[in-house]
Amino acid sequence: MNKTVSFTLFTYNHERYIKDSVISVLNQSYSPLEIIISDDCSTDKTFDIIKTIIKEYSGPHKVILNRNEKNLGIGAHVTKVLYEIASGEYIVMLAGDDISKKYHVEEAVSLLNQYNDVSLIDFSADFIDENGSIIKRSASSHQITKYTIHDYLVLNRVGSFSPGRIFKRSLIEFFEPISEDCPTEDFVLVLRSLLQGGFYRIDNSLVYYRKHYTSLSNFKIYSKLSHYNIIKQFERDIIHSLKNKLITKYIFDILIKRISLDLKIKNIKYKNKYKLPTYMNQLFIKLSIKYLRFKYIISLPKNLKG
Repeated sequence: MNKTVSFTLFTYNHERYIKDSVISVLNQSYSPLEIIISDDCSTDKTFDIIKTIIKEYSGPHKVILNRNEKNLGIGAHVTKVLYEIASGEYIVMLAGDDISKKYHVEEAVSLLNQYNDVSLIDFSADFIDENGSIIKRSASSHQITKYTIHDYLVLNRVGSFSPGRIFKRSLIEFFEPISEDCPTEDFVLVLRSLLQGGFYRIDNSLVYYRKHYTSLSNFKIYSKLSHYNIIKQFERDIIHSLKNKLITKYIFDILIKRISLDLKIKNIKYKNKYKLPTYMNQLFIKLSIKYLRFKYIISLPKNLKG
C-alpha cells in the first residue's frame, strides 16, 4: 500500500503565478495525497484565486486550505503547516510561484523508498522566468550524490536544492519546531538530514522553478535574511541532537565551530560595509572567506581530514 504523502504548497503574494502552481499540484498522479495549500496572509488576490480553483476541484486528492490570520514569516509558517496540519508519512514542499510536474510526487516517493537510508532527497528543476519560459536546467554534477555530515564538517560542497524536495516525517518528529524568528526552513532541513545520516541529490527534474525579482533566491532579498537566526536554529538542533544521542560530544564540538564559520562567512558576504571600489571589495571578500576556511580546516582533527 502506498504511503500517504502531504504535499505542502506555501503561498504569499503569488497572485501572478498561483493558478498554474495550484493546478499542477491538484493534477498529481500519486495517491493517497493530502494537499495542503497554506497562505501566509497575502495582501493581494492570491487566496481568492486559490479558493476559486479549489471550489471547482472534484478530483481524488484530499485538499486542506489554510490561511494565516497574520503574516507569520517563513519559519513560523512552515512550522505551523508541518507540525500542526500535515499528517503524511512523507512530505513534499513547494512554493506558490513554482510548478510541479505531473509525476513529481510519484517519482519522488519511488526514489525515497529506493534510497531509504536517508530522510531527505533533493532533485533538480527546469528554471523558468516570470512568463513561464524555460531559462535553463538546474543539474547536479552527478546523477546521484549522497551528502553526509562529514562533507559539511570538512567543507566539501553540499549541493542542496529545496524546490520540490521530499522528506520523511522523522525530520519533523525527532526535532523541535523551527523557531519563529528563523527566516527559512531550507538550510534547517538540510542540516537535520545530515545529522540523521545524510541526504541524496538526484538529478531528476521534477519541478519548474521560477526565477524572478521577488523570489527568495534573489541576492538582494537573500542578503537581508537574518543569518544569525538561521545559525541559532542550527545550534538548537545540534544541542537537541546531542541530548538525544544522535551525535557524539566529539561531533558536537566540531559542529559548533562549523556553524560559527558559516555565520562569519555570511556576514562577510552579505553584511560587509567596506567603502571600497567594487573590484577591490569583491577581492577583499574572497580573500577573507578563503582565510577563514583555511583557519577552520587546519584546526580540524587529523582523523576527520583523512
